[in-house]
Amino acid sequence: MPKIAILGTGLIGTSIALGLKQARVQNLELLGADLEREARHRAQKRKAFNSVGVSLPSAARDADIVVISTPVMAMREVLETIAPHLQEGCIVTDVGSSKRVVLEWAEELLPRGVDFVGGHPMAGKESSGPEAADGGLFRGKAYCVIPGAGASNQAVSEVTALAEALGATPLFHRGGRARQLCCGGKPSAIHAVCSPGGLHVQERQLGRHRPTGLQRL
Repeated sequence: MPKIAILGTGLIGTSIALGLKQARVQNLELLGADLEREARHRAQKRKAFNSVGVSLPSAARDADIVVISTPVMAMREVLETIAPHLQEGCIVTDVGSSKRVVLEWAEELLPRGVDFVGGHPMAGKESSGPEAADGGLFRGKAYCVIPGAGASNQAVSEVTALAEALGATPLFHRGGRARQLCCGGKPSAIHAVCSPGGLHVQERQLGRHRPTGLQRL
């Protein structure tokens, strides 16, 4: 059974979980983790996850994909915490708007055999928290996909498939220009490059099959 761990059960993390449930991804186990008790309780009430716990390592252990959905400045500590517990072949992604620093942290901290593919869904709400989560939040929205150094085509395909399962349009680039603009940490630069004129839509050059972990029923 494919296992996705979502670390951070706020608006975006819980919306991703709800979106994957609505997409009817086959035999998927969704685990949530959050250090804040109230966030865990409210996420559990939304019935977005199979289970929600306090331990980030426990959620990430044996996961096929780990989604870090915390504030950007907490992501280094999250990466440090989960790195020793990740299985070989695990794919780690994030949802932060600042990409350069997160890519650097991932390259520094993640072990060999674990791929990092940065992500940035171009969606949000004025309200926050799991009670505001919406499985349709990403539908029709751009979802930037920025592979880390050495990320495999399979890892990029998996994160692309995740974005597609949410109804989003993946936009990605491995090259220097997109990396420079998307990783700059400036929202205006990110919005400029993560548009159809700035990045090209994923056309499945990176694997023409839908990864088995995110097959639709």
